Amino acid sequence: LGSALRYGENPHQAGALFVEATAGSGIVATARFIQGKELSFNNIADADAALERDAEYTDAYIDRGNILKRKGETLRALADYSTAIDLEPTAANAYRERGELYRELGDMDKAEADFVMAVSLA
Repeated sequence: LGSALRYGENPHQAGALFVEATAGSGIVATARFIQGKELSFNNIADADAALERDAEYTDAYIDRGNILKRKGETLRALADYSTAIDLEPTAANAYRERGELYRELGDMDKAEADFVMAVSLA
């Protein structure tokens, strides 16, 4: 599978992303785009590469969660935020991002719990 993408900082350059047909759903490259500015090749490659290099890199899970949230992949974004929290229970930004997503999904109890935790850790 292939798709055309912006390359990144240089809009005059084109990029392409090829994903193996057997690729799983655990990578940014297979996420579905819903709205907002199109992600670039660099955005996707950087998030996936960070996680391949260090599966315990908390910020990469948060960053990928943010990308997935923008693309409408809410369950996968929640999973990434939760993984970041499991890896680093003091990551206030992971609680904040997950709380924001719960709020957008209408789950106010979970949103409030995450916001309270984020404030207590900040």
